[in-house]
Amino acid sequence: MNASGQQYVAFGNYAQSWSFGDRTRTATISNLDGATYSGSIHGVSNSGGAEFHGSISGAGRSGSLQGAFMRGASNNAGEVGAQFHVTGGGYKAAGVALGRTP
Repeated sequence: MNASGQQYVAFGNYAQSWSFGDRTRTATISNLDGATYSGSIHGVSNSGGAEFHGSISGAGRSGSLQGAFMRGASNNAGEVGAQFHVTGGGYKAAGVALGRTP
């Protein structure tokens, strides 16, 4: 994170819903440095269904999120990894998000 020239590490929570049928849904990064960012994500057409991207916003800031599904222990799309960037009002954040299906 970078706010007013100060750099520091912050943690939050990542949640994602996904429809393999229409390859769209939502992603939310909550409680990241006291803010929540969410937006629509959709599949990348030439990725064979593995990659997604979209825009996120919240707390007067906006940014982007890109990621991919990965093979899990018992599921072909059991895990997900993403990277994100958020800027606005002198604030900049960049990070990664990881998740897996229950």
